[in-house]
Amino acid sequence: MGCYTEVLSSMMRRAMESGAIHGVRVAAQAPSVTHLLFVDDSLFFTRANVAEAVRIKDILARYETASGQMVNLGKTTVSFSRGTSMVRRVAVAEVLGVRIVDVQDKYLGLPTMVSHSKKVISMVIRDKICKKLQVRLAREVLHLGIRWRIGDGASTRVWADPWIHGTQTRRVISPRTNASEDILVNELMNEEGTGWNVAKVGELFLPFEQERILRIRISDNKPVDGWCWDPERDGIYTVKSAYRLLCAANDDAPGQSNDKTEQALWNKVWKIDALPRIKIFFWQLCLDALATRANIANRLRNGADHLCPVCNGFEESCLHLVRECGWVDWVWEGVGMELKKGVGFERARNKWVFEGKVIQPDAVVRRVRGLLREMLEGQGANGGGAAGESEGHSEAGDGWVRPRVGEFKINVDAGVISGVGTGWGAVCHDEGGGVVWAVTEQEVEERDPTVAEALAVLVGVQEAKRRGMTRIVVEGDCLSVITDLQKRKQGRSDIFFIYDEIFNVCSSFENCVFSFTRRNFNSVAHTLAHIDPWLVGCRRWDEDVPHNVAVCIANDLLSMK
Repeated sequence: MGCYTEVLSSMMRRAMESGAIHGVRVAAQAPSVTHLLFVDDSLFFTRANVAEAVRIKDILARYETASGQMVNLGKTTVSFSRGTSMVRRVAVAEVLGVRIVDVQDKYLGLPTMVSHSKKVISMVIRDKICKKLQVRLAREVLHLGIRWRIGDGASTRVWADPWIHGTQTRRVISPRTNASEDILVNELMNEEGTGWNVAKVGELFLPFEQERILRIRISDNKPVDGWCWDPERDGIYTVKSAYRLLCAANDDAPGQSNDKTEQALWNKVWKIDALPRIKIFFWQLCLDALATRANIANRLRNGADHLCPVCNGFEESCLHLVRECGWVDWVWEGVGMELKKGVGFERARNKWVFEGKVIQPDAVVRRVRGLLREMLEGQGANGGGAAGESEGHSEAGDGWVRPRVGEFKINVDAGVISGVGTGWGAVCHDEGGGVVWAVTEQEVEERDPTVAEALAVLVGVQEAKRRGMTRIVVEGDCLSVITDLQKRKQGRSDIFFIYDEIFNVCSSFENCVFSFTRRNFNSVAHTLAHIDPWLVGCRRWDEDVPHNVAVCIANDLLSMK
């Protein structure tokens, strides 16, 4: 076909040489261009008159006859320069038999019309490069945090896809040996697809990967595999988590560190039983991010005063603010060593600097003690737990609450014992507080604690369904799981497969309510989850429960409301 295009070019060149058509010039001394031929498109340049349009149409007709190809007039258009009258435009278009369009904005990604400035072209090229870099960066971020969530295992490739939760790359690093490269995850399951083929997993994978794979629970609903975003608990991508992931990958996260020891220290700091503003103050102090005069002077670099406004003798650094200033020494002496959690002198310092109010150290001491007293009283009201944890929230008040008439209450709990496995416990009470049944189940896999709590709820509702119950209240001490179930929260992580199973079982009940309780009012289920953890399997009791469980039941009855 190349010879025909050469013939077409030759005919256009001869027409130009004879003066029948005129091309365009990019500069005064540049040669005329009459046509540009591409793989799927062709561009022709002539003057806007009927005579040259007739000659172009004649050349194309001869090309069609010689090559056997037809010009698709439906996809062919003609454009004119701004100075061309409408009458001439219509006449030329009628001769060619094509439709008129405005000047094409772009062709092959670049503008077709440019001024003397080449800035437009450079901006287009820059934008194309930026878009490609953004796409590449987005792919790198996704590779850092995305993995397959295993359902039926029919869509996930064992060796090529990321699917193992809890490893750095989420991909298999065990040598493939003689295994097929295209093997799917469902080929690692038993024939029924309800669990793992332990022997095959042990044959193909290294010990640590065997452990991780066997921890992946196979859902009874057999859902299809799907993508999930590992950095988020619900498996749904967020820009915030992606940013943190990139910072961690580049070892440049502000206020954080990839060092495990330092990260563990920060985790403990945020869990301290203290007011949020005190923890934030401590965080800013460690990062040297407080608005001290020294920091302000270093930032502005305008010769601003950097001396301490209280003692007026030393540079006001973060260390001076909390330890070295003589005024602060009086505060420390007043509150005592055991009360150093309260950093109340920052407020006094700000009043001194910005309002001109001189605050005496004994006033700060009284304020710190007051804050500490309020914090301790608040912890007592919340059961001694930090804000946000299950111990600090209770729908059950100050005692175990019996179910309403016609309902049964099922308390559930889970326990993960390192080196042993995971256990679940569930106990059912009637409206009088009596035990109707109890069940415990143990396995050798160590589940994620939150996943284990969700499985405890599943064990409880499955047992209730097996016994033909219709109106139940399911009570647990894991706030996040109970809240998710109450809100019927949707997500893409593994735990939502368990939620789907729970909702599927609950659809058979007339009424099913999820309720949160404090851990000290969930002792029976907690004891069941930890009883004889080495006895793998399921055990059930109707009345004669083990002695230590009976003691917990008696304690609940004493506190019953």
